[in-house]
Amino acid sequence: MKSKKTKSLKSTFISSPVVIFLSFQPLFSLQIDLREGLETDNKYSTLNLIDSESSSCIRKYNDFNKISKIECNFLVNYAQERSFSNSFFNVQVESISKNNTKVNIYPKKNVVLFSSDRDLSKLDYFYPRPEVEKASHWVVVGFSGDNPPFLETKNLYNWKKLNFPVHLNFKNMPIIGALDIDGHPIKEENTGDVDMFLDLRNSYEKGQYRNVILIGSKILNEYPNTLFHPEITLYQMRALFKLNSYQQIINLSKDYLRDYSADDGVAEVLLYTGYVHSKLGFGSYAKYYFERLFEEHNDNEFKNWGYLYYGDDRLSGGKKGEALKLYKDALYNTKDKLIATEAAYRLGQLALEDLKYDDSEFYLSKIVEGNPSFLQNEIERNYNLAKELSEHNKTKLSANMTRALLKDKKPTELDEYETMLKDLAVWLDMSGQIEEAYQTYEQYLKIYDYGNFDPEVRENKDKLLFLRNETNETIRDNNYYNLIEKYGLDSDIGKQAIYEKAKILNDKLEYQAVLSLENDLQKAKDVFPDSINVLKSSAIGLSRQELKNGNCDNAISLVNKFELKLDQNDDEKLYECSMKNSQYSIAEEISKRRISLSQETLKWLFRYSQVLINSGRYLEFLKVSDEVLSMISIEKNNDFNSIYFDRYRAFEMLQNDEKVLETVNILDKIFKDDYKNLQPFKSVIDIAVKRKDDLLIEKYGKKILTIQERLNSFVETPEVELLITTSLQHQNKFSEAINILETLLKRDISNDVKSRAYYELGSAYYNLKNTKLAKDSFQKSFDLSPNSSWGKLSGDFLKLI
Repeated sequence: MKSKKTKSLKSTFISSPVVIFLSFQPLFSLQIDLREGLETDNKYSTLNLIDSESSSCIRKYNDFNKISKIECNFLVNYAQERSFSNSFFNVQVESISKNNTKVNIYPKKNVVLFSSDRDLSKLDYFYPRPEVEKASHWVVVGFSGDNPPFLETKNLYNWKKLNFPVHLNFKNMPIIGALDIDGHPIKEENTGDVDMFLDLRNSYEKGQYRNVILIGSKILNEYPNTLFHPEITLYQMRALFKLNSYQQIINLSKDYLRDYSADDGVAEVLLYTGYVHSKLGFGSYAKYYFERLFEEHNDNEFKNWGYLYYGDDRLSGGKKGEALKLYKDALYNTKDKLIATEAAYRLGQLALEDLKYDDSEFYLSKIVEGNPSFLQNEIERNYNLAKELSEHNKTKLSANMTRALLKDKKPTELDEYETMLKDLAVWLDMSGQIEEAYQTYEQYLKIYDYGNFDPEVRENKDKLLFLRNETNETIRDNNYYNLIEKYGLDSDIGKQAIYEKAKILNDKLEYQAVLSLENDLQKAKDVFPDSINVLKSSAIGLSRQELKNGNCDNAISLVNKFELKLDQNDDEKLYECSMKNSQYSIAEEISKRRISLSQETLKWLFRYSQVLINSGRYLEFLKVSDEVLSMISIEKNNDFNSIYFDRYRAFEMLQNDEKVLETVNILDKIFKDDYKNLQPFKSVIDIAVKRKDDLLIEKYGKKILTIQERLNSFVETPEVELLITTSLQHQNKFSEAINILETLLKRDISNDVKSRAYYELGSAYYNLKNTKLAKDSFQKSFDLSPNSSWGKLSGDFLKLI
């Protein structure tokens, strides 16, 4: 080994500024130092290769002229191969021979390579040094952006950008002065051209362009060999460009491009030269200079100015498509705000001409957002542009542009200030910027009391009261009251006021209050059709409340009056109220809808049948009831067996005695002694009487008596007992007849009925040959009602016995 240098493996992290570095075991006399740091939040990395002897590092380039590999050869011996990396480099160390070690560096991002052997403290002048083939210290810098870190730093000290301290402990500070063509310092005495050049530059900055031309000519006359010659010529061209002196620019630019072809100002001169040729109508020359600018100065902002000016040239020549492309190239390639603004402005205007209003809005909005003061350069023109945009519903952009035009302006500064202020308020209003619109209307009225647009502004301002988010209910209600008083219900504002008031009441669930405004809302519906919806909404809300409280009359009245469609959750209560109030059409609609939705089909099919039976549509009912019975059978659900009572009623109304008898027989089996069977059983007895069917009379008569006894209610007495008695006697069942008659005589019945009962009792005893009891019964019948037909018959029997 040639050296005993040692370097341990270590890692250090410094919080602010951040530096991370790694050092590896010494490779004999070779030292490799890998570090990472930040410059204004941008990461970078340095790789230092230090050897005691000079060594070579060679760059390898890819097809895009970027470094793809760096090969460094060192005259040291290193037996073990090693590789390491970070986010910027892959580094491979390999032993080639006994005294040759190669380090291959593969960049992951952009890199630069340079030697770093000089000691600044030993230099009299600091000037760029030429490339060297060998050095003892090579530095590789890796970075993510377009430029290496720190090289574009303008301030000597900036704590946000310097991430580690730099100490210069020597006395001889490096200086930078004039350099010759080879980059070496030129020693010269102070001359008068410096002061004159400074005067020229100050004149340009003050806009004294003719003075710039005069001073420049004077310098060149007095100091023909001045080092400022290219700068003076460039300033003269800039001044001439501002003064639109195109021919003089051409004369100067030719000499400049010939004599200073490597100067930094070439791109700018090419721009002016192309522009003035275009303005003078020399299209082919203009194209030549613009294309040189585009091809030779790709990273220069003057190229983007060239896109704009050459786009103007193409547009004036009828090549709109080419112009659009050039303007877009300028917009999306530049980092200069003014260039981007100019490009967006041109694109916005062209889009508007082509009736592409969304595209126009897109581009012009970029100006409003990024550089609004630009619009004040041509206030009248841009105000007209805002008006044109408003005609195509781009009122938000129109308002934003006009706001920018009026910014920091006083009413006395602009002839159209009043009109612009009014339009700003209107466009803010139309684009939904309510509060700002309201304040702008107020600003107008404050500046122009009874101005040219006073009635319109006041009315628009009043309309915004409906849209402002006024949370104080008292203030809001007073506003509506005042508007109604001011404009009346025959005006649109008055109608809106009553409409807005009704909406608020409806939202507060004050339904009765809304319904009290019915007549006013009917007036408002021609301008605000939703007024009827608000009215109906309150009617629905109130009807639901009435249903909940069991006030069927009120609920049904509201439903009918406003032809309401309540929520499905209200179906149950509304159906019940409809049936209760004989509003069968409502009940039918609910039932049919629920059946069509297959929701609780059996239940609503049964309810539909109730609508039909109660509205006297017996044949329709019977068809529906057949379906109900079928579903009862399928679902084994006996909750709706009461439909048999309705079927009995339908058959009775249709005078279908057979079906009555059949249905009553079913009722007898299902409900047996239920009190509801009294009427069906009575109907069977009526049929039996017509048919003189004593057995049927006896059977159902006794069933009626059983039900009456259980209920202790004798509504069918004495008629049913007397019918049964007659049927029993016809069947010679005298003893049974006697039992029924004796029971009947215990009831609270009239004397006429008792007279008949004793007569029937006497007849039964007489038929049983029991003369004594027969005579007693006839006697009681006669005594109770001697003049009645039964008393007279009993008297006749007493004469015979």
